[in-house]
Amino acid sequence: MIRILCGIIAVVLLYGGDSEARAQEKDRQAYAVALPVVYSMDGMDSVHVERNLVYRTVEGTSLGMDVYYPPSYTKGKQLPVVLFVNGVGSKTMREWRAYTDWGRLTAASGMIAVTYTSRPKEARSDTEYLIDYLRSHTSELGIDGERLCLWSASANTYVGLPVAMQNNRSYVRCAVVYYGMADVPVLRRDVPVFVARAGRDNYILNSAIDDFVRTAVHEDIDVTLINHADGHHSFDIWDDMDESRRIVRQTLDFMSYNLSKPIKSSLVERAPTPSRFVAVANNKGIAKAIDLYYATKKVDPKVDICQEATLNLIGYYFLQEERTTDAIELFKMMVAEFPDSPNVYDSMADCFAAAGNGSQAIVYAEKAIAMLEKDTKMTPEVKDWIRKSAEEKLEKFRGAKAATPAQSTGSTKPGG
Repeated sequence: MIRILCGIIAVVLLYGGDSEARAQEKDRQAYAVALPVVYSMDGMDSVHVERNLVYRTVEGTSLGMDVYYPPSYTKGKQLPVVLFVNGVGSKTMREWRAYTDWGRLTAASGMIAVTYTSRPKEARSDTEYLIDYLRSHTSELGIDGERLCLWSASANTYVGLPVAMQNNRSYVRCAVVYYGMADVPVLRRDVPVFVARAGRDNYILNSAIDDFVRTAVHEDIDVTLINHADGHHSFDIWDDMDESRRIVRQTLDFMSYNLSKPIKSSLVERAPTPSRFVAVANNKGIAKAIDLYYATKKVDPKVDICQEATLNLIGYYFLQEERTTDAIELFKMMVAEFPDSPNVYDSMADCFAAAGNGSQAIVYAEKAIAMLEKDTKMTPEVKDWIRKSAEEKLEKFRGAKAATPAQSTGSTKPGG
């Protein structure tokens, strides 16, 4: 859906309107091809560029690439590489001033940059072929095949972001997305993503970016969002202002940091956060979220998601969202995990109260009060709060039972 919507936007921008408007847009594009990046730095003019290296030949057609090396590069070194994704199949994109500037900026920052030609209907295939080519010619090109960043902008993101998120590409250490978005079925949690959003860009495109960032946060993705509030699409060449330059500088720092940090640290699986626990429950069901809890507990039982207070808040979040069944399942797990906690039993009573199950609400409220007498860890204030909460439920549901004597009082055993 994102690709369809963004494609519609591109067609409207490029071809919409009357003939005069289309002519003006064509002139604007021709002008944009010659525009430099608004940020510059020392060493750009000293960068060494190997141009027109052939990486693939298809049916007699050669596909070329340009490789940018740092001024201090010496043969024999192997440096991390930033691939500037050509996901639209442009024959000339690597010659655009913006891409030559980005190549020089990247190389002046100590990394190798690669720009390339791809075919209109085979851009993804060519991109994946080029990645394999770079990794199989590391010595010849001076590239560290285990440290790759994919940088993509606008419609090129349709190819760049999905390729970066493929699980079999562990050598992709980070990804950069400029004013673009794509459908990505699965996000890799070990790939930091830098997203630059232009505040004055198309609303539909920005909404897609916002949705991606929201999902990334819930999935515990290491995502950096920079919102250029006054920026337009292609702000790095159109908007000559300090904020544009700051974002370009941040982008270079992001790539340099993530491509230079120890590989082992980038592969360490982070413990899931409470947000991810909820996201798993939302997308895959509460049973999968509980499985995630037990798997996490085996690795590190001290992380926040394994703590009673954290899980208790999540349970009440489910209740607030009227997801009573999910809350009950979560608190059932908590009763098993924290069997000596009066608060867990009182929370379970709240769940059954919300579900309209007065009998079970009474059972767990009584259990909470009984356990308060044995507890030696809680402060008197907390004990009073739990006791009051449990007694309110007992008063409510015992009163209801008194009004209907024929109704069964239920089991006095938790879980009965």
